[in-house]
Amino acid sequence: MKTESTPDEAYFDRNQAFQAMAVMARKLGYGVGTIIEDPQWPTLYIDLPTGQVSAHIPADELLGVFSPYSGQWDGTGVEEKRERMKDYILGVKQIKPRRGWRR
Repeated sequence: MKTESTPDEAYFDRNQAFQAMAVMARKLGYGVGTIIEDPQWPTLYIDLPTGQVSAHIPADELLGVFSPYSGQWDGTGVEEKRERMKDYILGVKQIKPRRGWRR
């Protein structure tokens, strides 16, 4: 039995986890969708109550069918994205939804 992952396998796991989170977020009524600036690396967006989070997913690993994202990237960097995800997990804070946010 294999006990360690290669970096590529770890990224694959991360990509699947982010997509699973997007599917669950969509079922909760949060805004979810893709923006495809590079067909090989679509960006998957999720509008959490704590703010927008996104991830580039290789096109060949994008398993779900996601609608085009109705918003645009809010300029969030990696550290702010991590903070928003942590806050959502911990239920720490909520922000006001941006215009056009669907819930």
